[in-house]
Amino acid sequence: MTFLAIEHLSVKAKDRFLLKDIGFRIGRGEIVGIIGESGSGKSTLARSILRLLPENLTLSGALRIGKTDLMQLSEKQMNDWRGQKIAFIGQDSLRFLDPMKSIGNHLQESIKDKSDQTASRVAEALRQVGLTPDMAKRYPHQLSGGQRQRAAIAVALASKPSLLIADEPSSALDMLTEAQIMAIFKRATENRETAILLISHNPALAVHMAERIVVLKDGELVSKMASQRWWSNPQDCYSQDIIQSYHQLNAAPYSETETADHRPISAPLLTLRNLSYQEKDNNLLGDINLQIKAGEKVAIIGESGAGKSTLLKLISGLLPASSGEILWQDQAISFEKKQDRLALYQKMQMVFQDPTSSLDPTWTVEKTVTEPLNLYQKKTTLSPEMRFNMLQSALEKAALPSDITKRYPATLSGGQCQRVAIARALVNEPELLLLDEAFSALDSRNRVEIGKSLIALSEQENLACLLVTHDLTFARFFATRMVILYKGRVIENESTKSIFTKPKHDYTQRLIKIWQENYNL
Repeated sequence: MTFLAIEHLSVKAKDRFLLKDIGFRIGRGEIVGIIGESGSGKSTLARSILRLLPENLTLSGALRIGKTDLMQLSEKQMNDWRGQKIAFIGQDSLRFLDPMKSIGNHLQESIKDKSDQTASRVAEALRQVGLTPDMAKRYPHQLSGGQRQRAAIAVALASKPSLLIADEPSSALDMLTEAQIMAIFKRATENRETAILLISHNPALAVHMAERIVVLKDGELVSKMASQRWWSNPQDCYSQDIIQSYHQLNAAPYSETETADHRPISAPLLTLRNLSYQEKDNNLLGDINLQIKAGEKVAIIGESGAGKSTLLKLISGLLPASSGEILWQDQAISFEKKQDRLALYQKMQMVFQDPTSSLDPTWTVEKTVTEPLNLYQKKTTLSPEMRFNMLQSALEKAALPSDITKRYPATLSGGQCQRVAIARALVNEPELLLLDEAFSALDSRNRVEIGKSLIALSEQENLACLLVTHDLTFARFFATRMVILYKGRVIENESTKSIFTKPKHDYTQRLIKIWQENYNL
């Protein structure tokens, strides 16, 4: 039975269509997967259903729930639907959680029943997504990216909506937590009370979860099929490319990803000695010892809150270490003087987990990407032609078109913002990249393309990469070595092949098992 019928839906910006003549149905209690590359219109579709588009965009078509056309409702009437009958989970939880409200306050607003049982329901909502009840007292900035995402999911589900629009809901989650959340989604649809529109860059996840797959390309619908049929026998070339790219990621031969093992023995580029970080009485990282050599590609894996992003912030000087040392080519790093920091940042660049927040909304892509040239290069030594060539080279490495330079972050998709952040990190040709979930907003095609570009740079120019990721498939494709963090400590530090074929720790074994069961298609 149909819950929502989308008919001839179009979104237009001046003379350009962002969505054109989209039509499909979502049944009661059904999970429908939306797939497409960055900029294909997936998030625009989600915002269109909620009627939360910018004023400069024109929305047309019909959104029918029974006899009600959401397009004909007033803004006040639409507010009665948002958050209650139709809930939304975005890929950027910081944008959807009020920084002035605790997680408990968010949940209390979402729960319809305001009886004496509210406190117990808040605690239960948090437990459902793998968070402890004490998280209710915390504010969004006090949580890790993965914890924030789980809190946002708890808020969306607490209202027991008829339709849940989930836009990349697990991009910031580790694989075990992702499996837990997906199980919650499945349970929410069992009684046919909640339907889910699942937007994902991971085709394997979408096929595993959804009954039907809808594929968007350049704002147009190119395929809508039963999920297993789409996976095994896609009818259009674009879907075939998506599936083939995923298979490329999944079929990475270890012999090609372990080239760093055959490099000449050299001094480490980066060394961490007994590195620890503590907040009040909470030890977030303890006794970390790690070395990274030129040309190595190392993946840091661990559950949400394990300390992965904290580790990168310590290395980059964004957080002060409680104890231990950070050395660059056997020389202790000091972040106290601006001159020393700038000298280090010429050699080491970071791509942050939340690309949108790391981009100045008033800067064009060109100004953003060339910012490191102004900071770390002497302006007099770079001619306009050299700057242009370096800009174009960085855009190409990040799989961005050259005509994007005059656009602003607000006009880009999440995946495009992610690629702009990668281009900015590459423009100054650093020796080490710190990548904090830098591929989480990218579709499989762009992951393969940019991943191959970085692998080539690693082999040709000895670029080292330290990648924080929850994506075991990409880590297997990209990394020469994997470091497993668990509760702030390193529990395994082995070659990628060893981690996947002979995991030692119980946590690593569970990770590999989940990956094999759900994503090794």
